[in-house]
Amino acid sequence: DYLKCSTQNYNGEFHCSWTWHRSRVGKAAFIKAQRVLDDHNSQCSMDPSRHQWMCSSAQSNFSCSVDDSGSGISCLDQQHCPYAEERQQIHVTVFVRTDGYLLESYSKRFYLSEIVKPDKVRLGKVNKTVVEWSYPSSWNRPSSYFPLTFQISQLRGGCRKCENPCTDLNASKTVCSTEFCQFEVKHRVKAVCVRAKDALCDSQWSEWTHVRMKRGRKNRKRMHHQKYI
Repeated sequence: DYLKCSTQNYNGEFHCSWTWHRSRVGKAAFIKAQRVLDDHNSQCSMDPSRHQWMCSSAQSNFSCSVDDSGSGISCLDQQHCPYAEERQQIHVTVFVRTDGYLLESYSKRFYLSEIVKPDKVRLGKVNKTVVEWSYPSSWNRPSSYFPLTFQISQLRGGCRKCENPCTDLNASKTVCSTEFCQFEVKHRVKAVCVRAKDALCDSQWSEWTHVRMKRGRKNRKRMHHQKYI
């Protein structure tokens, strides 16, 4: 579990990261990414000038690069087909050279379906009682082949200064068959939160997206009172 990996979709891209203790200093010296059954058939090469690696075989063609922060890598399997069943796990190994010139290796195996985490859904208000959201732009299409399931939470309590008031308490689930989904908000709800995950596998939920509801009841009462003064 030294490597934490995730992906936004099934296009064959993924990102892995690690966290250094503040007393440790290290640098990625070599990266190897391949399908599990290609362990003895892949050829890996490095481009020192751009700090990039290529690992190729008959079943995959991975290109990887180190993040500017030095604590993560981004990889792409250029032979991956998002519409085909993923039969072989991806095997990632990161070789790290520490400040004491020791070489350490950290590995992780996974299917993309095990690490997929959709981006935030796009959420907005249609009117004072209805909200609408849509699939993330980075998610695979068509939605009928890559369906998402959504979790909705309605908050009645006040949280005006909160950056994100969302919570998964009392949340309801819904499956939307189209890319644009609508939901009727209950009376006196202050905010609505929505998040998504792959409907066909037990993967991670996206981060919450929220919209605040302003019905303007106090303003209408004030105007009504002033009319008869």
